[in-house]
Amino acid sequence: MTRPETSRLPENSITSKNRGRWLVLGLSAFSLTGNYFAYDIPAALNGQLRVYLDSNYYDWQYSLALMYIAYSIPNIFLPLTIGRLVETYGRGLLGVGGESLGVAQAQMTYHWFSIKELGFALGVNLCFARFGSVINDVVSPYIATNHGGVLSASCFGLVMCLVSGICAVFFVLADYVGEAQVRLKIHQRLATHSATNKRYSDQLTSAENGNIRCSYLSGLSDGFSLFGDRVDQPMRLSDIYRFPTEYWILCCIMVCFYGSTIPFINIGSDLLQQKWLGQDPITAGALLSIPDLVSTLLLPFSGLLMHFLGFRMVIMVFCAGIIGTIHWSFAFTEWSPLPGLIGLGCMSAVYATYFWPTISLFIDEVYLPTAYAVATTLLNAFLSIAPLVVALLVNKGHQYVWVEGFFCGVILVGLVGLLALWFFDTWWGNAVLAESRCRQRSYQENPDFSDSEDDYFEETEEVYGDSEANTPENRIATDTGREKTPLIHRVDPPTLYGTEPS
Repeated sequence: MTRPETSRLPENSITSKNRGRWLVLGLSAFSLTGNYFAYDIPAALNGQLRVYLDSNYYDWQYSLALMYIAYSIPNIFLPLTIGRLVETYGRGLLGVGGESLGVAQAQMTYHWFSIKELGFALGVNLCFARFGSVINDVVSPYIATNHGGVLSASCFGLVMCLVSGICAVFFVLADYVGEAQVRLKIHQRLATHSATNKRYSDQLTSAENGNIRCSYLSGLSDGFSLFGDRVDQPMRLSDIYRFPTEYWILCCIMVCFYGSTIPFINIGSDLLQQKWLGQDPITAGALLSIPDLVSTLLLPFSGLLMHFLGFRMVIMVFCAGIIGTIHWSFAFTEWSPLPGLIGLGCMSAVYATYFWPTISLFIDEVYLPTAYAVATTLLNAFLSIAPLVVALLVNKGHQYVWVEGFFCGVILVGLVGLLALWFFDTWWGNAVLAESRCRQRSYQENPDFSDSEDDYFEETEEVYGDSEANTPENRIATDTGREKTPLIHRVDPPTLYGTEPS
């Protein structure tokens, strides 16, 4: 294959030069908005839902907790299995629950965008998804108060899910069409060269069997993989024995940070009404939307801050102190909740861009799928327990003083974990967390997946020792008779900041 012909092959499964990918990105982004909207309806309608169900205040706290526990318990196990299921069943999982939808959405989006554009694409997906929570906090209480009560608000959530479902259907159809186009192009271009190059003949065979992704990635087996090695590595729970102490400390810290904010959002509407607003669910919902809105808007900027400024540990210790101070103010002062809610949104954006990329600093690339799955499982396990603890503490009364004290204790444990991680990394690690600038991984935008004539000439010259052996016949014989030396070095994709599990 000549270099110009190679450069026109698609970078992933679907050509990155297809302008329709931006329409596909819009469909992908809206496919998750309804899920986030529906998930937060009980939190936004906390008091109104209790009145509608005619439940007393204390029993309702446990009922609300059970709603979120019912969601979290399956997600303890899904991260350990859903990745392999997506590879097996693919697009079908777009319709099976919110967690499956998020995994399938991200994996399908990858096939539409180049490495350089992928971070932006996944960021757009996340932003639109979290805007579903923001819209819910504002719209659901308003509908429940002025336009038919809790049932009308729930029906609007159903409409949002239907709209997202329609977007998901068109997203799937577009993915089918795009893959069919790539199948045709690869078939045409590889057929021309399959007679003289066994490697491309193997790709053509795979393409004819309908496996476009395998047919394309099979040509990368000479030592270069876009995401191939990472995707093809099976996730094994036995890998957890290889994880260092720093990883487990980091997981504990992550659980504490998320555990001090997400359960607060679930009971935030009732707290605001009990302490500051009286029975004003509309204003409470508007205030409750602030953390999600601020976090969504700041995610790209906090990622850049962490990437270029570095000083991860200093920033995270500062972040833990701010979160603890905010919860202390909610418990023991009568200050306006607005600055505290804005602060929670800012700190959420910071720690979201800290934890997930940091895992890759301690875990070998081969074991990253297992590491991320285990971290997500531990997080969801805590989030399935925290609502019951919060419900128990709410029933102690005192305007959520006990609850806020619990959140202060959780973030304090996270702060201690940060100091322990800092100590381990400094004394037994490579002090990567103390660097003033994060490590950067190089990558090239459009790597050349084939060998040019010049590359092949140099390689066979090394094998035979002189240029006289470099005849076309010898090169063909060599290609079929031995394993070629890698001509392209492995490159790593860029760290995608701001991505997290729902």
